[in-house]
Amino acid sequence: MQPIRTYIAATDKYDGQYLLPALPENTLLRLIREPTNQFDTNAIKIYYKKNQLGYVPASVSAQIADSFDNGTAFRATLLQVRQEGKTYYADILITMDEQQLSQLERLVKLKQEGAITEAEFEQQKATILNTGSATESKPKEVKPVGKGCAFLLLVGLGLFILYSLTVPPSDDSDSVSTVRPRSEVVEGFFSPWDGSHPGLERAIKSSMNDPDSYEHVSTRFKDNGSTVYVFTTFRGKNAFGGKVVNYAEGTVNGETGALIDWKFVKD
Repeated sequence: MQPIRTYIAATDKYDGQYLLPALPENTLLRLIREPTNQFDTNAIKIYYKKNQLGYVPASVSAQIADSFDNGTAFRATLLQVRQEGKTYYADILITMDEQQLSQLERLVKLKQEGAITEAEFEQQKATILNTGSATESKPKEVKPVGKGCAFLLLVGLGLFILYSLTVPPSDDSDSVSTVRPRSEVVEGFFSPWDGSHPGLERAIKSSMNDPDSYEHVSTRFKDNGSTVYVFTTFRGKNAFGGKVVNYAEGTVNGETGALIDWKFVKD
């Protein structure tokens, strides 16, 4: 399989927003299948250690999900992180993971030799594909608490009990919900700088005669629930070097904001 260059979708909804700026180029990332995703059964999550950065774009996960499920091991390498307004985006390179492939081949051999059962094979296979090799951490040494610290702890505990008895419980009936409105979720798919959709913009540039001549004019969208319709107006040089206005429309995933399909259109 040829390496696939793509990007991390939905970084603004996961830990990508605060982790990506700190990650250096060529950082290795884990890919984890999520076949139970209610919006996309081909969904593949992208992780750095225990933190989810976002998703593989739907158009890419559709290409590799079957191979992933059949035992092919993939990994992603961070290529570039860029900032648009307050949102961070990242380009990645997806390749086959040679180390995981070696582990899977060894596991298949053990199963064929009868060294492990079918259940053990499936469990270890899931461990290799989803979590990688587990590493035991050395337990931290627990130091005994000195007499002075113990006295302070007792004083603090006494003050806490006194506070609990004198302060009435708060009424949570007016607590504010932390669930983001649907409008904010959809608006997060687009650049706060110029309103463009990053995935559609990249697709347009990749099909232009002169990608560097691309100029975003405007973008409008319509939320259809499970998908979002996007229409973009842009300028760019044609084959003769003259700048012309063109149009493109696309469909993006209503949950992740990933571009599903697109095409050039007439106004």
